[in-house]
Amino acid sequence: MGSDDLFHKKRECTANDLKRKKATRNNPARKPQPRILIVCEDSKSSAFYLEELAKKDLNLDAVTVEGRRCGSAPSSVLKFAQEQYANSVIDRNPYDRVYCVFDRDQHPCFDTTLQVIATLKPKNTFFAITTTPCFEFWLLLHFDYYGKAYQVTGNKSPCDNAHSDLKERWADYAKSERGVYASTKDKLATAIANARKLAIDNAKTNSINPRTNMHELIEYLQSIRR
Repeated sequence: MGSDDLFHKKRECTANDLKRKKATRNNPARKPQPRILIVCEDSKSSAFYLEELAKKDLNLDAVTVEGRRCGSAPSSVLKFAQEQYANSVIDRNPYDRVYCVFDRDQHPCFDTTLQVIATLKPKNTFFAITTTPCFEFWLLLHFDYYGKAYQVTGNKSPCDNAHSDLKERWADYAKSERGVYASTKDKLATAIANARKLAIDNAKTNSINPRTNMHELIEYLQSIRR
């Protein structure tokens, strides 16, 4: 990143901080929003979805969604998230929470990255938000409950199969386009309920395929807004 980019990034952060402080002064009973960093492996699909949710729907000015600059491997997502958190500490305006959002897919570093995140300090700052096999499975839960495991079939990866299932329910779905959150917003409560049910079923069967905890991040963001 060039010096101009850094200047504009810091100026943007300063403007957001002033906005938060002004809102608190105008309404002393209102607590300032916690600073949240969300780093996605996907520079478009999941990043667009979460940005639309946080910024446009929930109006959370203190949430930053990144994806474009961090790479797609879970380890790259974590490395970038740690760098951004370290910078926020240096600037004396640390993030309160940092979410690393990535898919199981076929990443060889998936399990190791989860283990590292679980040990990071300060505690209760870094969180892993993962979906097995991929983000499209989270979108599937907006339409119905799915509990079948996704495997390689022929020349199709588990993610390819999840994408095919989604296209059966949502023929107009196009990966990497904006507007996915707006198109599924009315089904979000269904997705959250299905994700909770899947978590219970996973615990009973000791299964991790399919799996998602995307609802945990979304419910946290909703709680801040309320």
